[in-house]
Amino acid sequence: CNPSNLPFRGVDLTVDGFHTPFIQKPPRPSGRGGGLATYVNKNFCDISHIKIIEELSDHSTPSSGEFFTLEIQRGKGKNIILTNYYRSPNSDLPAFITRIEKMLSNLHRHRNKKIVLIGDPVLCVDTTA
Repeated sequence: CNPSNLPFRGVDLTVDGFHTPFIQKPPRPSGRGGGLATYVNKNFCDISHIKIIEELSDHSTPSSGEFFTLEIQRGKGKNIILTNYYRSPNSDLPAFITRIEKMLSNLHRHRNKKIVLIGDPVLCVDTTA
């Protein structure tokens, strides 16, 4: 998703010192809500070394979570797989757990790379027990 195509032209999304954010496209199939964006510091790598991994990026059913994955090429170092994920508070927790297990299983083929998971699973712990 090109931020300049958004209604506010993406101006509110820019952060000094960071590349233009990588945004899942479309933000959500419904067109409602936010979606996921991932920022990478300009000092970390050139933008040409970052690519979206479509097969590990899934937001087809936001009711059970959203996943957005980038690969950062590090030259002589190990490449980095960066997965950003979100689960809304009112979504189906068992379905989210199933999807995150599948995503982790799919990451196995990247086992020789550094893997970073960032996100907000919105896991509420009931302390009234």
